[in-house]
Amino acid sequence: MFPNIHLYIIIGLLGSITPLFDRLNLKKLSWYTYLFFREIIFLLCLGFIILYNQENIYQNFIKLNTKEKNILVLGSIISFIYVSLIIRTFQLEFTDQSISKVVNVMIILTIIFTFLIDRFYLNNKFSNLNYLGIIFLILGIYFLKIV
Repeated sequence: MFPNIHLYIIIGLLGSITPLFDRLNLKKLSWYTYLFFREIIFLLCLGFIILYNQENIYQNFIKLNTKEKNILVLGSIISFIYVSLIIRTFQLEFTDQSISKVVNVMIILTIIFTFLIDRFYLNNKFSNLNYLGIIFLILGIYFLKIV
């Protein structure tokens, strides 16, 4: 079913460790300072990947038509807002909430909204068990909130 399950496991592991480092860093830095340093390090690492692959980034960009460029820019802006809001939310919530509560609510809401986009925008079909799963996710948020 998932031929690349090892990648899912690594992503899950890193995704569970990253908020811990976020929490530790946000104790000493403002969210935007932390985001700045984090993204600079990301760009440096990306630079090494680009150098290693010897790919002409500019030529790849030029080959895109206007619609594809607009989608690239819009997706990049949305991704930046997404990451910025995660870091800001971590800064606000980690003082009062456990890491697991904050991250779980974010993940559950992401699953629910992804399901809605998949269902109503991309018109994918789902079974009754899928809808039941969404109901359980909503209940999960409720139970996290009251505990």
